[in-house]
Amino acid sequence: MFVDKELNSIASRFEMTRIRRGHKFRIQTATRISVLKVIVLSWVVVLSCFGGCATSAGSHHVSARQDDNVQSYAEQTKDKADMTSVGDHELIKLIDDSVGGDFRALTAASERLASYPKQDLIERILRIRQGFSELDRRQISLAFVLCELDWEYESNKHLIVSDFAKEPHQQNLNADWEAWLINRLIRRGDKGLLPVLFNATKWSDGALSTDLSGMMVEHVKDEASTFVAALATVDEKTRQRVYSFINVRDLNYNDLAKIKKTLSSYSSDSANNVVARELLRFLRKAS
Repeated sequence: MFVDKELNSIASRFEMTRIRRGHKFRIQTATRISVLKVIVLSWVVVLSCFGGCATSAGSHHVSARQDDNVQSYAEQTKDKADMTSVGDHELIKLIDDSVGGDFRALTAASERLASYPKQDLIERILRIRQGFSELDRRQISLAFVLCELDWEYESNKHLIVSDFAKEPHQQNLNADWEAWLINRLIRRGDKGLLPVLFNATKWSDGALSTDLSGMMVEHVKDEASTFVAALATVDEKTRQRVYSFINVRDLNYNDLAKIKKTLSSYSSDSANNVVARELLRFLRKAS
């Protein structure tokens, strides 16, 4: 608005000059040139101001983005746990809790272990392991944590399984706990460990049998086809034993219907058809 007023004022003054002097063409031309000069100068001033503001705003924007990046990096690193302040006794306690039966302590300890740099944690565990005898129960705890860290998984898994299945079975006071660890590895994705639990039904008793029964129900309910494939790797006598461990009362109507539907879907030429039919007959009879 200020520029428009100034242009109108300039045009009026040139019009009065034209009337007084009577030189219409020359004055009109001069007027147009002067007006154009004013317009150009006005736009130069406006654009200069705008450019300065934009530059200032842009610099503030870049600065803000840089601050955001620095803050983001700080947020990523501030919660990264430093293991140098964690003593061996404290670390062993965390590991014991992470493989224990108290769910709250297990969850807290597992989260704490997961917060440490993986390689640092592995190196500490390997060093601590050297201080324990081969018969120390904590060797199994450390082996399990190393399995969860995917460090030499097969050899650490073998340590747990071999200790679980060692004879004489009745002298293994850790069997219940080791079966639970093995089941955790199965739930983690290692379905190849299911036959280990199947074979344990031959010699289990008491609390271990109760635990195995719950595990059988859990796995047949969650993945019936995987359960059948694992059953196909053991002999018929063992399979029949496993079926007896499946407490149908622990399966609701929908669970049973889903399992039966899966078992009924096996074609006659399927490699696991025989096992699927065996299990289906058992469930129908038991329910």
